[in-house]
Amino acid sequence: MFSGTPQTHHPENKIHIQAAAHERSQAIVPGGNGMFRPTIVLDGEVVGTWGRTVARGEVVLQPHPFDPLPRSTADALQEAADAYGAYLGRPAPLA
Repeated sequence: MFSGTPQTHHPENKIHIQAAAHERSQAIVPGGNGMFRPTIVLDGEVVGTWGRTVARGEVVLQPHPFDPLPRSTADALQEAADAYGAYLGRPAPLA
């Protein structure tokens, strides 16, 4: 049994969270057909999706975060883009 401070639950917050989850799931699986868009995962949390444009000699990555990302994540995103580019054998700059 929980012996700490009692917690209150607000149904309207749950509805808001469910609505946000629905909107984000639509961003990740837009057609509802099980085909997922590539996702951006930061510290175990899906924080957005991304796309790519293949151009001559490179593949340009376009991140689409759900909310503005902290500036501190820029290095992590670039590191992931560099690893993806290395896998493809071409530069992968972020747009």
